[in-house]
Amino acid sequence: MGYEREHTPGTPTWIDLTSPDLVISARFYGGLLGWDTALRGPAELTGGYLTFQVEGLDVAGLGRHDDDEDPPAWTTYFEVDDLEAVDDAVIRDGGGVLVAPEEVPDAGHRALYTDPTGAVFGVWQPGLLRGAGLVGSPGSMCWNQLASRNIEASKRFYGEVFGWEANTTPYETSTYTSFRVGGREIAGMVEMDRSWPRGLPSHWMTYFRVDDCDAVAAQATELGGEISVEPYDVPQIGRTAVLGDPHGAVFSILTPNEKVLELYRRRREETENRLGGDPFVDTGGTIIIPDDPLEIELEAAQEASIDDDVAVAGERKSA
Repeated sequence: MGYEREHTPGTPTWIDLTSPDLVISARFYGGLLGWDTALRGPAELTGGYLTFQVEGLDVAGLGRHDDDEDPPAWTTYFEVDDLEAVDDAVIRDGGGVLVAPEEVPDAGHRALYTDPTGAVFGVWQPGLLRGAGLVGSPGSMCWNQLASRNIEASKRFYGEVFGWEANTTPYETSTYTSFRVGGREIAGMVEMDRSWPRGLPSHWMTYFRVDDCDAVAAQATELGGEISVEPYDVPQIGRTAVLGDPHGAVFSILTPNEKVLELYRRRREETENRLGGDPFVDTGGTIIIPDDPLEIELEAAQEASIDDDVAVAGERKSA
């Protein structure tokens, strides 16, 4: 889709990863998706939270994983313009609160929730950080999809909380639901039928666009990750695979076909026309971690007491 400098309320705006070892994660995703790693500001304010970037634009976040009960994971955040109202709606409509609304200094406000089926998601009310600056381009988020054990409960919940419209159609042995905001398809949902592993809970899945699904999947194993679902073709969409990073966080990659690429181009043109001119997002205030040496010790992160010996790696690899 291209550059973004605003996100419509109710749409996916940001994703981030929790990791027990920031160095390994930076190496893996830098090698796999060509990401640079950046620190947006003083660690005493950010808690050492890092951002992944493509072409100097924010595409995802990276934070320290310190939860012994839940594994490292990717989280999808949806933009809102009134976090307090959304917080009330989540509680009223059967969701659970993992992290109550809180301020992220010089960035915005966030909260983490579970929906009635147990899927984890985040909410972001932007301040200076407007969300992902690059969407739908190689190396960036291109789709977000909910896998649900109870699609009717999910449709009711997200409809009440975000105002989503839902359209469900048969898909193979299950169903597929398209979620829309203002007539625009913004996310999807697949029904978890009996073919899914019994112990796998409802969850949100992030898709990253890549130019060659098979090559990137193979590279993931070389970098210490794994292939959870081998590459396969999705009719009228493209080729996709499900991967796991070295710590077990699961994500998907997608090589879109020409029909989908044309949709990306058309949406970018709509964004340019709506905003006027080049929809480039200014990510001022970031500090790019140099390419060499690979491992760079960040004193600011140490001062934030993230870890006494944490080192943050940044690696950039040409696509």
